[in-house]
Amino acid sequence: MRLIQKLFRGVSALSFLVRPQVSRHIIFRSGMSSFNPDFHLNLALNWLSTAHKQSSNDGVCAWFSLLGGWSGAYPETTGYLIPTLLHYSDYFDKADYRACAQRMADWELGIQLPSGGVRGGVGLNDYPVVFNTGQVMFGWNAIYERTHQDNCLEASIRAGKWLRDVQDEDGAWRAHTFQNRVHSYNVRTAWALLETAQLSQRQDLHEAGERAITWALKHAQPNGFLKHMEFYEGQTAPFTHTLAYTYRGLLEAATFLPDLQEELTSRVMQAMLQLYKANRTRIKQTGFLSGQIHPDWTGNSRYVCLTGSAQIAIIFFKLAELTGNEVLREAAENLVRFVASTQITDGPPSVRGGIAGSWPIYGAYLPYAYPNWAAKFFVDALMLYLRFPQQNEESRKRAEMTKR
Repeated sequence: MRLIQKLFRGVSALSFLVRPQVSRHIIFRSGMSSFNPDFHLNLALNWLSTAHKQSSNDGVCAWFSLLGGWSGAYPETTGYLIPTLLHYSDYFDKADYRACAQRMADWELGIQLPSGGVRGGVGLNDYPVVFNTGQVMFGWNAIYERTHQDNCLEASIRAGKWLRDVQDEDGAWRAHTFQNRVHSYNVRTAWALLETAQLSQRQDLHEAGERAITWALKHAQPNGFLKHMEFYEGQTAPFTHTLAYTYRGLLEAATFLPDLQEELTSRVMQAMLQLYKANRTRIKQTGFLSGQIHPDWTGNSRYVCLTGSAQIAIIFFKLAELTGNEVLREAAENLVRFVASTQITDGPPSVRGGIAGSWPIYGAYLPYAYPNWAAKFFVDALMLYLRFPQQNEESRKRAEMTKR
């Protein structure tokens, strides 16, 4: 009875949940055996296109909620969706997604705050947020790398200078952050700074990025678990979403920091192996990874944070590419297959192809909603899956067939 009450909370949710093609994915899963990466990839891209079209501007709606419908545009995630769309368009020669990414970048240019920071929250708010700023820098940088559009690099530099100026001396960001507290996941912001520094040859931005990485490393426990990865004060087990933000940021930052590259890569490998070992039984059997993780790396919930699982898969894939570790590659595939098994493959466009915040859908991470960043990271993970040799030849053939 308690499960039924959760599933059918809200009149607006009911109209979706009673549809068989929707409810069977919310309550059950399609299973890992029916996995077709190209099919799931196209579904997710189509959903992202719908989320873009549903916006009143060239930003992308943050989510579709079964309780409240489409949200407003979200500057933060619109920004880091740009590299995803460009990568997809490069791989499959899809000019429409390339044009879509350009419109999104131009929209971000038009709403950047005078300070250089990026607007926080959903909609056009007047306050900047550190993390959001870094994520939009990824989008501008990706456009600049392909088109040499100077105004994109200039916007990234302005954003980077603002991040530098609001950073504390120890390398942490405490102001202009979620709940005005420190977050280790801002190493992902440091990654954006380091990337911008390389493109612009600005040493001040490089130093700011390195300071943030050094600060985060000081908060690592002996088992590799970093403190301050959580969103909320008192949240002892962070979501896999923010945990993955943190370790992906460290891994990517390593490529820009030669003196720290070996240490950073080793630390991320240690942490991800600990995560896998503590949860390997369920990952191997079904691809299930608890949505929140204790500091001893064990799971803390009966739900999956689907965004986080896709993000962890990305890290596993990247480490497997770097080291040849087959255990992490297989684990990454299982995580991706689990997320794919929850994707709604038919039904209304507002949910068809989307990835929910949680599975089951009433889980603690964004319950009853389909966030755009869940689809984004799922697409990124699928693209990495398709890069591995055993999948690459077959997927390339399918890609060629779609062009005819």
